[in-house]
Amino acid sequence: LTAAKADSAEGAKVFAKHCAACHKIGDTGGKIAPQLDGVGVRGAERLLEDVLDPNRNVDQAFRARSITTSDDRTVTALMLRV
Repeated sequence: LTAAKADSAEGAKVFAKHCAACHKIGDTGGKIAPQLDGVGVRGAERLLEDVLDPNRNVDQAFRARSITTSDDRTVTALMLRV
């Protein structure tokens, strides 16, 4: 295998297309999933695990909660800290 060449512009496109709806880097992206600032310090093995099996280690703050209302509607949401 040959090593891939890092390209920050291509990485930004991938982030915008696949990640930014939920994740945030700096001031770009959503607040549904953990911020990705500093994700590189986790190491290659942990980073691959997080990408390939994202549900393996979900922080409590990002687990969805479901409730059923008195009129039998089910609502699923994240409890955001403000």
